Amino acid sequence: VSRAHRQHAYQRLARTLQKAEGVTLLPAVARANAHRAVCLAVGAVNLLWLMPLAIAAATWPGEGLFFTVVALAPLVAWVLFTARHTDPS
Repeated sequence: VSRAHRQHAYQRLARTLQKAEGVTLLPAVARANAHRAVCLAVGAVNLLWLMPLAIAAATWPGEGLFFTVVALAPLVAWVLFTARHTDPS
């Protein structure tokens, strides 16, 4: 738990974005832009996808499991898909 690893979804997405930008930019700039893009994407997912589902789950507590599955299924699918298609280096 306390050791860093390169397989976390954040690191995979940042590396993918950094490689895409690294062709035309300096490596430090590509890292900064990749970090910014990942942070904005995480913020958007939280505000536009997870927060409305959390509000719905709080409004209808009997349907909490349903809203949890709806919230997490596409995120888990994305992580599993990118794990198979991302170079670990």
